[in-house]
Amino acid sequence: MTMICLPTRRACTRLAPKKTQASTKKKKCRNEKLSRLPLSQRAKRDVVTTQCSGVRRDGASHCEVQRKGEKESRSSVSTRRIFSTFRPNTRNARPDVRSRAAAVETVETNKGKANVVVNVLAGLTTTLSMIPESLAFTFVAGVPPVVGLHAAATMAFFTAIFGSQHGVISGAAGATAVVLAPLCAKYGIEYLFGAVVLSGIIQLAFGALRFGKFIRLVPQPVMMGFVNGLAIVIGTSQLEQFRVVTSAGHHVWMSGMPLYVMCALTALTMLIIKLWPKKMKLVSKFPAPLAAILSVTCAVNLFGIQTRTVGDMASIAGSLPMLHIPNLPIAFSTLSIIFPTALSVAAVGLIETLLTQQLVDQITESRSETHVECLAQGVGNVATGLLGGMGGCAMIGQSMINVNSGGRSRISGLSCSFFLAMSVIAGSSLIEKIPLAALVGTMWMLVIDIFDKSTFKRVFKVPKSDSIVVALVTGITVVTNLAIAVLCGVIVSSLNFAWKSAKRISAFREVEDEVLYNRPAAIWKLQGPLFFGSVTQFREMFNPKNEKEEVVVLDFLESRVWDSSALEVISEVVDAYQVANKEIHLRHLSPDCAKLLSRAGDLYDMNVIEVDELEDPRYGVSVDYDLIATDDDDFKPKSKERGEEGDQERMERAILRQYSGGRQGNKD
Repeated sequence: MTMICLPTRRACTRLAPKKTQASTKKKKCRNEKLSRLPLSQRAKRDVVTTQCSGVRRDGASHCEVQRKGEKESRSSVSTRRIFSTFRPNTRNARPDVRSRAAAVETVETNKGKANVVVNVLAGLTTTLSMIPESLAFTFVAGVPPVVGLHAAATMAFFTAIFGSQHGVISGAAGATAVVLAPLCAKYGIEYLFGAVVLSGIIQLAFGALRFGKFIRLVPQPVMMGFVNGLAIVIGTSQLEQFRVVTSAGHHVWMSGMPLYVMCALTALTMLIIKLWPKKMKLVSKFPAPLAAILSVTCAVNLFGIQTRTVGDMASIAGSLPMLHIPNLPIAFSTLSIIFPTALSVAAVGLIETLLTQQLVDQITESRSETHVECLAQGVGNVATGLLGGMGGCAMIGQSMINVNSGGRSRISGLSCSFFLAMSVIAGSSLIEKIPLAALVGTMWMLVIDIFDKSTFKRVFKVPKSDSIVVALVTGITVVTNLAIAVLCGVIVSSLNFAWKSAKRISAFREVEDEVLYNRPAAIWKLQGPLFFGSVTQFREMFNPKNEKEEVVVLDFLESRVWDSSALEVISEVVDAYQVANKEIHLRHLSPDCAKLLSRAGDLYDMNVIEVDELEDPRYGVSVDYDLIATDDDDFKPKSKERGEEGDQERMERAILRQYSGGRQGNKD
């Protein structure tokens, strides 16, 4: 079926395949008349026809109108501006056209409302799963329960407003609570508030300096180990809900009927979450975790089932967070106390946040800015510390629940913050009736979803070094904390990469005829990267004292010089050959490499660098260029034998070398 787009902003004509030629010419003539109108009148003209298949949210057609010889620019950008400025005038159109236009607007409106509802429900589901987590982390940090809930609401609010990835949910996380616990136990809660504010300032500095881009250096095995490790941590942390406190204050495991009831309700919750999207297709937009929590809560309260609830952990009733300036002495000693903890909190929080952001980016198939997320975390921690909260960062578990429930916009994060605040001031009596088994089942289903089950299949398919990194990061995450695990994983991966790259350096020796240098020359053709890891092997490949030929050429056409260590070892090899009374030349170096070698040593004075503008590769070297003067006018190396040559001579020499296998040049 042929599509001909009219020069209007919202409609295109759909023609049947059996239209006559006269009818087609009539349509084209009509289009030509419309194209002669001024752009403003043409935008307002109402030429309404059957809607085309692709219609944007604002109602504009995706078809592009391109006509040769038009005096006015009709690019897609300007067309979109006109389309968004003027609305279609369907008052004078046919009734069927008006009905179709109204139907399209109704569908778009309903779709927008549905997205809002889905995001609000996703925020509610995330809130219900976040409350017990926040309460548990307050016990770890040694602060009152309301402090953790205030931190969760505040972090969720500010990161939803300023964050780059809307699916990420931040709150009072366990990674930061573990770091803050020793400081709070030794110096008190006021020092904790001060450390949280200072950590936010450090995160703002990191974001302003755009340090978030370095998260790209985290390899995929480390990311996989991070996700698997957090899944294990989240899963094992739920086992604490199966322990009760005795009259003597000891924590013991459940037994008997309470244990059976707890396990049964947990299994029921997991079963509802699993079957809800398949069996309840009419209400599939309703989040399965929320449906499971509400169903189990109603069953427990209607049938009077005796089991542990949120109210058994701690009371969550309170008030909204108020401005609270940390009561700390203004002295250098105070800064020396809180700075190490603040730096650790900032580092741990940013690492977990940026890794969670990358994970959500992959799931939602979107791309967000890392430095913006760093700034959002900084604003959130500064505000949380000033409002009497314990700080936090992105929570991977709650972020996954939010995304899996349909949360894709800021509305889900703002809804989560709102429901958290309402649970403290108004809904505490309802929230405290939620059975812990429902929340445990929700978190365990999350663990099953985020744990990469293909890890075991890849053990024998991927390199052993990658499998070791995955296992290492997973184990360290479970035993210590996330920051140490990621740091160790990056170090091991970097060393493994450097070692493998260092083994790729090699050289092949061949003797060149008496063409270029008037005598035979030993050509060493190098292959592989030359950097700090391969300089030792590079140095050991050459033995100037045992070299038979008087002329030696190092050909770097298939090699790359990466850093200053490579520049230094090249200078050492050149010096060694010159001490042995050998004539040495360096061929096919990049302009940057040749320039830096000349500035760093005496190679320019010795005229050992051959320059071929046609064949020399072009790449940079990882050195500090600011410390080395690199004026192009000062660097014009020339070979002793070649002297000045024009473009034609260079072209002839390049052709001759190409046909001779790269071994010949100009005849002198």
